[in-house]
Amino acid sequence: YQGVAADVVSENLFGSLASKAAMGTVESKCDEALAKVGIKPGVATLTFDKDYKFYFKVGKLSIPGTWTQEDDKVTIKFGKALTFMQLDGIVKSSTGGCEVLFEADKFLKFAEKAIAIIGNISGNSLVSSLGSVVSNAKGLDAGFKLSK
Repeated sequence: YQGVAADVVSENLFGSLASKAAMGTVESKCDEALAKVGIKPGVATLTFDKDYKFYFKVGKLSIPGTWTQEDDKVTIKFGKALTFMQLDGIVKSSTGGCEVLFEADKFLKFAEKAIAIIGNISGNSLVSSLGSVVSNAKGLDAGFKLSK
């Protein structure tokens, strides 16, 4: 895990300064909030197995799940504490790894739920609302920057 990734969905927004600012805001605000519960580069990991299982590890907590991929489309279904949470998105190659991107509002809901669960388990009573980020996320996808 290398951090939060954001990308412009609408080609009409692609060249605008506003869309680039929104991408930066989504990435930095989410990175800040997730880092407070240990979801940060070098500490959190996402491991995808060939048998379509994955593990999202933060400290001593490991959340399993399953994944499927067809071409550049990917579906991630979480287990354990995040049961019933499913994210549908795309995979984009990047230097040294890839980005797995989802509709920004759905990714932000995942991030808020993960923060609440990990905060409760770790004894950190941090409650973070990423709701204000949603207004900046219109026309954006957000997700994970991953490296090998």
